[in-house]
Amino acid sequence: PDECPEALAVVINACTIIQENLYECDLPILLRGGISEGDFYADNTFMFGKGLIKAYLAQENCAIYPRIIVSQDLVKNSIAAIDGEKSLLLGNKNILAIDDDLYYFINTLEYYLVNPKDKWSDVIRSEKYKRINQVIEDQLNGYGNERVRNKYIWLRKQLNQIKIRLEDNENS
Repeated sequence: PDECPEALAVVINACTIIQENLYECDLPILLRGGISEGDFYADNTFMFGKGLIKAYLAQENCAIYPRIIVSQDLVKNSIAAIDGEKSLLLGNKNILAIDDDLYYFINTLEYYLVNPKDKWSDVIRSEKYKRINQVIEDQLNGYGNERVRNKYIWLRKQLNQIKIRLEDNENS
């Protein structure tokens, strides 16, 4: 981050674009991942390095839900604007938020659903919201695998947090 402080913003932007495109699939594809820093080497045949291993382990062991987590050290070293706050705003959207388990994550769901100056009533009328909400409802109906079910419960919670934030903005 010292050599290129805007690198994290570029990676966040790339992840957001990828997830937005995956949300647009006939059946939205939800991904999880980890972003970390460290030495990394890649050529046409091999990829390896401490950064890659840390990111893989974060995705495998910590991301759990359909979210892309970002290491705290990387956030603190790269974004002075956070300065103890719970989120990083980009326009009127929380693009980088901190979850209940204290992991920072790229808030791709809000970035995808909320347009500048949107109110919650605008969001719930949008086709994007209707599609994502239907996927969540479909997965929560019935008796599915508990681990999968928890991922969709987490998504439902994220929608509720977007609602609360937008309604708070309307009231202030």
